Order: sequence, then structure tokens, then C-alpha cells
Amino acid sequence: MFEEWSIPMRTKKKILSVLIVLHILVIYSCSDNSNPILPINSGHSKILFQANNQLNIINADGSNFQLVPTQGLYTFVAKLSSDASKVVYGSVDTDTTYQQILLYNFRSNETIKITDDNLFHDSPVISPDNNCVLYLTRRDWKNDLYLYNILNGEVKQINCNLNAFNPNFSADGSKIVCYGNNGGDSVGIFVMNIDGGDLTFIKNGSFPVFSPDGKKILYQKFIPPYDNGLYIMNTDGTEDKLLSLIPFQTNPRFSPDGSRIIFSKFTTNFDIYLINIDGSNLINLTNSDTEETQPVFTPDGSRIVFTQYDNITNTMKLYSMKIDGTDKKVIFEDSSNLGIKIF
Repeated sequence: MFEEWSIPMRTKKKILSVLIVLHILVIYSCSDNSNPILPINSGHSKILFQANNQLNIINADGSNFQLVPTQGLYTFVAKLSSDASKVVYGSVDTDTTYQQILLYNFRSNETIKITDDNLFHDSPVISPDNNCVLYLTRRDWKNDLYLYNILNGEVKQINCNLNAFNPNFSADGSKIVCYGNNGGDSVGIFVMNIDGGDLTFIKNGSFPVFSPDGKKILYQKFIPPYDNGLYIMNTDGTEDKLLSLIPFQTNPRFSPDGSRIIFSKFTTNFDIYLINIDGSNLINLTNSDTEETQPVFTPDGSRIVFTQYDNITNTMKLYSMKIDGTDKKVIFEDSSNLGIKIF
């Protein structure tokens, strides 16, 4: 006979406390902003990109290349979850021109159709806690915001009087920033709570994104007649600072620690630049005769991945380098001549 395992009362209480906390985390939904869960601090180095009209993921060192199973004929937008367990994407099939939102789970090998109708849906992004998908639905010439709960399949419209574009979550998942038009005189950057409450117009600008600590907003603004400025400001619009002013600047992204910004800038050709968030220490990391664009930090912050297009050979490659610009190496080469897009 086995002897009964006796657990001290103090240990039982500790175990019970842990189970209660775990239960709360399981039932927590990102539609409840009263106590938002902090984002997962993932240490992976995976990059999501498209080549030959196919979604793929790859490690920044070129290892573990994997095709992402997708449905539909064309994929135009996609996002990888912070823990690299899910991909949300927009797909257009052969039967309709309406883009739909789908979610693929690597762990379960399951695809979920978040939308399936005769409406156009766009700009999907997964919440920092990986429990919800934020996306746009176009109806009557207006983009409405919707939130899909991955845990229970519930869909909620975010009630705000706003024609929205390019929405993004704050790092804690409690806020949304987007470009929008409220139908009045306010056109530009808006910030709101996850339920659409406390909608606030900040100022003119486009492509806004929160800093990792949620205290800053990075955005772009057209400056007539030809220039496009890269700006950073506090979330309330104060301490607005111009970081760079060049006719063509694209793909600005924060480093995972929020201290620096990576972007592609055109002078005689496109190169990859790194700058501190205070505007200091602007560095050209590539400085080549080819076109380098679409730079992104790996989620663990160890490397920068970007695309390079050679005008002479008409080839496009996916490159990886250290954050100081050294150790550049090809991790993927496009053989389809359809190009590469990093998401």
C-alpha cells in the first residue's frame, strides 16, 4: 500500500493562491481594460515575411525557415504574435475581391476565419497578450474598429465615431492609437481606450505607433512641398520633436527597449538608418549602392532584418545584421521576382 502524501496547510494555501491567479489569467479578456496584462517579453528572433506570394517565418540567423499555411489567393497584410505562436493575415480568394481576416495557430495547426462576409477588412494586429485581434471593417465608406477575442470567439465593435486607419495597440494593450477622421475638423492621430472610450485627437500626422513603454508616439507628417518628417512626441502631443527630414523615409520602428528607431531613408538611394529617440546619433548602417528598405528589429533586439534590392541584377534578398551594422548576411533570396515584404 502507498502511504498518503500529506501536504502542510501553508503549502496548500500557496498552491490554492497560484491556481486562483492562473484561473484569473485564463478567463481574462483584452476587452476588459480595468487591469490589462503586460505583454509577453518574448526572446525569439523570428521574422514574418512574404515572398513568392507566400507567408513565411525565419529566424534572424537564417535557420528554421517555415511556410505559413494560408487560405486564399493573395495576402496583403499580416502580423506575427509577440510569442510567435500565431499569425493574423488578410486574404483575398478567387471568389471575391473582399479581403477577409484569418488567424493561424502554429501550435494547434488550426486556421480560424475571423471574418467571412461581403465586406472589406484590413489592418489586423494581435494584442500584446496574444488574446485578441484588432482589425478594420469598411462599411458605407467608413472604417470601423473591431476586436476579436481569440479565447472565446467573441467579436465586439469598438464604439467610437471615427473613420480609422492603421490602428496599433499600446504595449500594455489598454490603448489604441490610429490615424483617423472624426467627420469634423480633426484629421490625424487619435488615441482611445480599448473599448473606444476617451477618444482624443492628438494632432496632425499619420502612421502612429506607441513606444514599447507606452509613453511616446512615433509618427510621420508631410511637410510641403516635398518633405516627409519623422517625429516623436508624448502621448498627449507635448514635447513634439522632429527626428529626420528627408523627401523619402519609410518603415520607422522602435527598438524593443524603446531607446532607438530604425528606418529607411533616401538620399541617392535607400539606406538603413538608426537614431536615438532624442534625435541624436544618426547612423547609416548600410551605406551601399543598392536599395535597402523595410528594416525591423528582431523581437529579442539582437539583430536587424531588412531587404536589399540590386538594380543591376534585379534580385531581392533578405538580410540580417547586428544592430551596429556589422555581420551582414543573406538569410533568404527571392527567386520569383515578385519581391519580398517584411511584416
